[in-house]
Amino acid sequence: RACLRAPLATHRGCARSLYSEAEQLVKGLYALLLPSWTAAFDARQILLVRLDDYRDRMEGTLRAILAFLRLDVPSPGTWRQMLRHPRANRAPGSEAMLSSTASLLAEFYRPYNQQLSLLSGDARFADWSDQGS
Repeated sequence: RACLRAPLATHRGCARSLYSEAEQLVKGLYALLLPSWTAAFDARQILLVRLDDYRDRMEGTLRAILAFLRLDVPSPGTWRQMLRHPRANRAPGSEAMLSSTASLLAEFYRPYNQQLSLLSGDARFADWSDQGS
């Protein structure tokens, strides 16, 4: 917060300087990135996909992504293989996140997710939690 008091400081610049070593944290700050994306691309060219939707409704989410990209659903065999593909963001046998860590992350991301919710017009972005992941 002290960073923001500096002349010409921006949330994006502060996040980058404060969390440059914590790359995974910065990757989740979509609200800071979305304005530059919409400045470069028409908003209709951007599809925001929530990990929760992909995890909980993989087939429907993949169909929505394919439709957005104007791609056909692959052959039945390829489609089944896509739906069975294991998660790649968690090592087999890894432990679940501590609830205290999940709480800290939820608190950290809360203002950014609320901003993303406003920017995207999708209220579901406002309340991220790590439940079920």
